[in-house]
Amino acid sequence: SALCRRLSGFDCRIIALRQNPDKQLPEACKPDKVYAISQLSEALAQADFVVLALPENDSTRGLFDKARLQ
Repeated sequence: SALCRRLSGFDCRIIALRQNPDKQLPEACKPDKVYAISQLSEALAQADFVVLALPENDSTRGLFDKARLQ
């Protein structure tokens, strides 16, 4: 949520990805669009910048690789 607050000052369009996109986000974070992890490719196609803020575990390991970011 701190990242959302900081980026809002730059007039950025914020896109978030969540395992459960229907789950309520903290009040301080108001992304323009929330995608499910299964929609990662669709979200990346709209992104100029990508910030990864996620744990490294079995469900996230390998989520991003060189091919996905090209």
